[in-house]
Amino acid sequence: MARIAALSPRPASRVAETRRAYRVVKEKARAGAEATVFDRMGRLLDQPLRSESDLVRAVDAGLPAAAFAQLTRSLDIDHGLIAPESTLRRRVQDNMRFTTDESERMVRIARVHALAVDLFGDEAAAQTWLNAPGAYVPGAAAVSPYKLSVTDSGARLVEEL
Repeated sequence: MARIAALSPRPASRVAETRRAYRVVKEKARAGAEATVFDRMGRLLDQPLRSESDLVRAVDAGLPAAAFAQLTRSLDIDHGLIAPESTLRRRVQDNMRFTTDESERMVRIARVHALAVDLFGDEAAAQTWLNAPGAYVPGAAAVSPYKLSVTDSGARLVEEL
């Protein structure tokens, strides 16, 4: 009996340890689930994005001026990658929606940034790489991944690097 009594706290403590470990794993999984590429893009564009369908709807409607403001607050990008300065100024001052083409440029930049964060595991490292010019296109001048991301084919090239 004394032996059984001495062993009984162990299983209870193991159960408690297992429950604690399960909670930690569950919390990490929940945190990881929140940090998807769509979640990162949504934060960068100030939009609720959970899928490609959400992106299609947002681009078709035209991203609002708030999306541009959030993107440029979050990322160190040349505003001219989206549209000419006069166009940007007018859209922001008048709180206008961006065209489909301009919205697609913002989405591509946000997607490439979100994927780079996944790759590097760090916002600062991703930002540094995305702004650093490199010889990504043989025979062409060095260009940054952000600049390449303005076009669909350039964004695909960056995503493959």
